[in-house]
Amino acid sequence: MANEAKIEALAKIRAAEAGCDKVHKAWCAAHEALKSNVSINGYGVYHDNGDPLRRSLREAQSQIAIALGALDAIKWPNDDDYDDAE
Repeated sequence: MANEAKIEALAKIRAAEAGCDKVHKAWCAAHEALKSNVSINGYGVYHDNGDPLRRSLREAQSQIAIALGALDAIKWPNDDDYDDAE
C-alpha cells in the first residue's frame, strides 16, 4: 500500500513539474517577445504604424494564454503527496 501511494504521489509531482515547465517556457517566450526593440521617430510616433510593436504584443499575448492554460491544468500536489514521495 505504501509503495502504491509513493508511486501515485511521484506521478502527481512529475505531472505538476511538467506543467510548470510548460508554464515557464511560455512565460519566458512572452517575456522575450516584449523585450524586442520598437522604433519611435523624433516625434514619439511608432514607425510602421506600430506593426512591430503589435506583433510583439500579440506574440506575448499568445504565450501568456498558453502559460495560463497550462497553469490552470496543473493538478497541484499537496503536502501528503510530498510526504508519500519520500
